[in-house]
Amino acid sequence: MYKIMIVEDDAVIAAEIRDYLCRWDMQGHIAHRLDDIVGEYIRIKPQLIIMDIALPFYNGFYWCQQLRQFYDTPIMFLSSRADNMDIVMAVNMGADDYLVKPVSMEVLVAKAQAMLRRTYDYRTPLLPTVQGARYDSAALYIEKDGVRVKLTPNEGKLLSCLISKRGKVVSREELMISLWDSDQFVDDNTLSVNMNRLRRKFEEVGVKNCIVTHVRGGMRWMAKALGYIWHRAPFVAMYAISMLCVIGIAFFAGADMSAALYTALIISFFFVCIAVVDIDRYAKKLKTLDELCGTITHLSRALPRGEGGLEKAYTHVLEELCNEYDALSASETARKQESLDYYTLWIHQIKTPIAAMRLLLEQDGDRAVMRQELFKIEQYAMMALRFIKLESISSDIVLAPCRLDSAVKEQVRSHSIPFVYKGLSVSVNVSGQSIMTDKKWLGFIIEQLISNAVKYTNKGGVTICGDAKSLSIEDTGIGIMPEDLPRIFEKGYTGYNGRIDDRSSGIGLYMAKRAADALSICIGVESRLGRGTRFTLYFPDCEREIYK
Repeated sequence: MYKIMIVEDDAVIAAEIRDYLCRWDMQGHIAHRLDDIVGEYIRIKPQLIIMDIALPFYNGFYWCQQLRQFYDTPIMFLSSRADNMDIVMAVNMGADDYLVKPVSMEVLVAKAQAMLRRTYDYRTPLLPTVQGARYDSAALYIEKDGVRVKLTPNEGKLLSCLISKRGKVVSREELMISLWDSDQFVDDNTLSVNMNRLRRKFEEVGVKNCIVTHVRGGMRWMAKALGYIWHRAPFVAMYAISMLCVIGIAFFAGADMSAALYTALIISFFFVCIAVVDIDRYAKKLKTLDELCGTITHLSRALPRGEGGLEKAYTHVLEELCNEYDALSASETARKQESLDYYTLWIHQIKTPIAAMRLLLEQDGDRAVMRQELFKIEQYAMMALRFIKLESISSDIVLAPCRLDSAVKEQVRSHSIPFVYKGLSVSVNVSGQSIMTDKKWLGFIIEQLISNAVKYTNKGGVTICGDAKSLSIEDTGIGIMPEDLPRIFEKGYTGYNGRIDDRSSGIGLYMAKRAADALSICIGVESRLGRGTRFTLYFPDCEREIYK
């Protein structure tokens, strides 16, 4: 029985799809954590995904792109959006089919059955397995129980060589030749690093001890023994000098040599006992370090304990370096993910006015409407530029006196087109006082708040008033749900209003909040459903009320 994962925020629709799938011998599993679709995929392990586009946290395009980085499970979009650009976007993101709501359940089931039949019934998987883990040499990954790990080209060559000679001992020279076609360009340590990485990737999918190292000959032991002697050279030298002193003193003093030899034997016994313990500890450290070679990400938690002040100092330095690396890596990953999230939403936003303008041009449409759509494009483009600069906003801020009325009127004038298009009034009562701030970033914050007010106001207008302490922007729009107020500045959060306006991205207020924090400006919100919303900017050193 096939498993179908249903990603739908409407519980009624999701339950209806699940129940209908069960009639046709398919297991429908509803994804409950819509903020972690990848995690739900790993939990359910479906053979097909039916996904809506409009989701509460990130849209379906985003989650489709995330899933396609690791999995090739068929994805079918089920959405009320019938625009051709949405369909093109879905296909480009990795979708296999697209159905427009409302859709007949019979058609949905037929599409699902056809996709499952094409994907699985006609597929002839001949992938080799290692303790239950499948290895795809073409796509370079290993997979077990829904967990997939990508391999590097070198790791793939190593694994292919080992699988081709499964059950046999493969020499290091053979591995080098299979990897680089010649053993003259690689040293022993480099091969060990790649082999250790391959072992760890198997452990990530739950396979342990699938690659066993056989030590060959005595040369490696000889090298390790010489390495230990060099490491403990002062200790070995002290023993040799002690033996020479005991025997030499007895010889030159004409003493009984048997007593001297007996003394030397006792010294040697204690030396051997100490050496055995020390060699065991040395070998364990060496083994741990060999296994850790090439795993810098978690090195700080796995380093062997240092002995003595110098070793402890070196260990501490390495731990600090690894911690710094982990912090930088996490920061870079978060930054890349944030950029990906934004630009995915940005592409979705900007395609709508472009498509509208194209249609208007084809039909010789209303110029006022064209100006409105062009204004949206310009606004989205400026938001993209501001988003890029948010990464280094602290270095982009230039504090200078700024007339508040001038900053407000500039943004009101720039929004004249949407005001006229929607027939909204605007009232501005702002003092001419100056405040110390960055003019362009303050203008960006005001712009986002005005844009938000216009977006959710269909009749009435917008009132702007303020002085050197605060600035309020009040509309007569649909208002904000009380439960949504604490989260409106979260990235990607759209709430109830976002579901009404399917084009909402949840990015504008998030960016405005980040810019306000950088300028030490606090943003307060007051809202009543059906009566409107008031955003208030509290400039530094003034009393403020955040939510009401």
